[in-house]
Amino acid sequence: DVEGTPAIVLGDGSNLKCGVGAKQNFMCYPSIGLGSAHTLGVALLSAAIGGMCSTWIGFKGVFTGASSLGFGLSGAIVALYALYAGAELDQTTSVQRSFQDWVWLRLIFVAFHIAMEWIRGVSQRDAAGLFSHTAAFASGFGYVLYFLPPMGDGSLLPSDRPYVVPCAYDSSEGLVVGGAGPQCVRLFSQLYEYPVPTVQHNAMLLFIAVVGFTILNIVVLQRGTDSKEAALLAGMEVSAVCVRKPAGAQGARPPSWRSSNLEGKDIILWCDVMEVSNLLAPAAGSNFKPFVEVRLTDYDHKRAPESLAAPPAASTKTRAVEGAVKLDFRECLFLPTKFNKATFVQIVLLDASENTAGVIVGAASMPLHQALRFNKKDYNEQTLKFSVVGDGARVGAGRASVHVVFRSLDKEEVPRLRRRVEKELDDRRYQLRFHEHELEALTTVQEAGGIQGLPDINA
Repeated sequence: DVEGTPAIVLGDGSNLKCGVGAKQNFMCYPSIGLGSAHTLGVALLSAAIGGMCSTWIGFKGVFTGASSLGFGLSGAIVALYALYAGAELDQTTSVQRSFQDWVWLRLIFVAFHIAMEWIRGVSQRDAAGLFSHTAAFASGFGYVLYFLPPMGDGSLLPSDRPYVVPCAYDSSEGLVVGGAGPQCVRLFSQLYEYPVPTVQHNAMLLFIAVVGFTILNIVVLQRGTDSKEAALLAGMEVSAVCVRKPAGAQGARPPSWRSSNLEGKDIILWCDVMEVSNLLAPAAGSNFKPFVEVRLTDYDHKRAPESLAAPPAASTKTRAVEGAVKLDFRECLFLPTKFNKATFVQIVLLDASENTAGVIVGAASMPLHQALRFNKKDYNEQTLKFSVVGDGARVGAGRASVHVVFRSLDKEEVPRLRRRVEKELDDRRYQLRFHEHELEALTTVQEAGGIQGLPDINA
């Protein structure tokens, strides 16, 4: 609709595009689009306007531009159809068919789209997203009114800009209609007629106002915001502005991990230890009680094995279980830390038996920034292979692997997560009490002999 209708030959030999082909198609689509160049212009302008307006409400938020781009194209479609209907171009087409009802039907589709967006924005309390989409829609509408692009490719309409018409004058004021008079555009009907210079002037003023207020918001209203603030989005580091990398000693280029804008930010590493598999079956009479410890250190244990004996910067562990080929833990571990790309996550397998209490038998590690690298998800699921440490060969640590899931939390997210977990626990307790009361009632009825043939629920 925005760019133009393609000339596609249909099964009956007619063409989808009106005015093309020898066989007439009464269900053809009119080509009243902007063309490729102006479609690109609408996309760029609407994405830019939507992005700027989103900072007015959520300056520290992270927004994507695809939705704003789509609403900008919708705004351009509405402007095209408004100009088509206002200029009554049905009377000038080269095809013997009325497109007025078709235009209004397409406008109804766009209206449904906008109504659904408002329902979504209000129900989800997404004021920033709703305002951004509305601004992008208005920018697409304003682009068409300012640049007045050619309508169609000449196959349907007699001229490039048939919607630009002479202004209608009021004869009571002594004015007459003349070809040399000012040009106007009409939106939807002759009731909404506006001179072209006035429309273009107002559109330019709105654009200048948006840019000006965005600059004012950045320079004055948000001057207290640290330019180095960043966030983790799908495992990628996103910051509002480009910050120069800190210079290394004597002009040397710093390591890549020191260029991060997240360096030093307080986060919580959330590690779900699911299971350890492929261990050797415990021998008869052996005492093996393994548990897993998650550590944050500055070393990779493969390059610095002695780091396993050093105290970690942060650590937490699972419960100890009985030795088996497959160990099922399914525990959530949380480690508060400061983000640093030089940090490593060590997954250590230890033996808690009486004879070898706390002895490490296997270890695996990976950099922290790789553990928090998500691919279109809010978590990173990994299966890490252990390497043998000490006498770990006796339990098969060399062939064993650990299944873990990594997530990242900001400190502000912890209270919300805790409330959600507490609510789920309350719901489960309520369901448990309900079933317990139901079981007690059934037991009472069975003991009283009120129901014949009821099976023994205690069997």
